[in-house]
Amino acid sequence: MATMESETRVARRRGRLSFVAVGLSIALTLTGCQLQPSTAPPPADTASPASPSEGTGGNVDYDVGQVVEIWTQASSRGEGYGEAINDLRDAHPTPIVFTNEEAWEVWVDTLPEPLIEHGRAIEPDFTDEALLMGSYDDCMMVPSVDHVGDGQLQFTAQQAQEVDCGWSPSTVVIMSIPLSTLAVDADDVGLA
Repeated sequence: MATMESETRVARRRGRLSFVAVGLSIALTLTGCQLQPSTAPPPADTASPASPSEGTGGNVDYDVGQVVEIWTQASSRGEGYGEAINDLRDAHPTPIVFTNEEAWEVWVDTLPEPLIEHGRAIEPDFTDEALLMGSYDDCMMVPSVDHVGDGQLQFTAQQAQEVDCGWSPSTVVIMSIPLSTLAVDADDVGLA
């Protein structure tokens, strides 16, 4: 039974990721983003540790999060959707970590009306994962969560390459972080 539920969750996430990829492609077209060759030097080597899936407790793991859901003004999901994203960002300007069902449900119930049903559609398993909500202005940004040690997480959104965007839509992302990668209990997970 647990295996079937796990396979169903993986299938839903793959479907959501496909939806996100299509949505980002549409958003790029709508915003008129133009890729520009970068003149900046390449970034310092920030490669992941050799074995991040084993977890490192006190050591740094780069990019331990997986996108579960993206809510962006570039998507047309109905009237009031863009304003709801702005309201959410105003109410929560910094990332939030969720490690239990009760905190997640309370937060979802406080979402602006157009977002509540999308929040309720996310079915986290807090025995295996933590969730992080972060937000940013999206101009070809790539969201990520880094484990900076001892269960402490840092949310970032960085441009993959230099671009010139005519519009950077407000975006909220929900990311899943497997507790096994952090090598700590859920109670020890927090923001750096």
